[in-house]
Formats: sequence, C-alpha cells, structure tokens
Amino acid sequence: MEDKVYTQDGLRDENILTMDYRLNLEVGRFVAVLDLKAEARNCLRVFFTFEDGRKVQAAVQWWQKYLGMYETPIGTKLLLHYGKNSRGEVYLNAAERL
Repeated sequence: MEDKVYTQDGLRDENILTMDYRLNLEVGRFVAVLDLKAEARNCLRVFFTFEDGRKVQAAVQWWQKYLGMYETPIGTKLLLHYGKNSRGEVYLNAAERL
C-alpha cells in the first residue's frame, strides 16, 4: 500500500478491498498499525490491524481534526482510544503515535 489518502475511485481502480475490515464496538484502548486511509463523504476512513489481528475501520471527522490521520504515515503503530458518545455509540476519539 502506498502512503497516501485514496479516493473511493482510487480504491476501486487499484483493486484495494476493504471488506475484511469491521467496526470496533468495544470501548477501550487498543494498539494497532495504520493500514490505509481513504476519503469518504464528510470524513476520512481509516483502516487498522489491531495487535490481536483484527482488521478494523473507523471514520474520523473534520471536527476531530481527523485525529491527525492525514499526517500519520501508513505503517505507524498507534494507541487508539475508543469511547461512547451521548447516544451510546462507540467511536474512535483519540490516537497517539507509539
């Protein structure tokens, strides 16, 4: 994978499949490696491999300043923080480089 932010067309054109990535529905902190970044409507989709081998995707928003993911190189090891919002939904709310 190149160290770039893909468009949805770019993912399709380069035959990059993201079907194996699931949402993380657990609150907590997780060590992961950043695999891929792709622009989506109104957010940035980020794809990780967790330390336990799970493939996880998340959306980061403009109001989160994209958690610095635009500047984070592919392959970076991160400590991801997942919390719940006011509706009880689990979301990625912080990321620290390790």
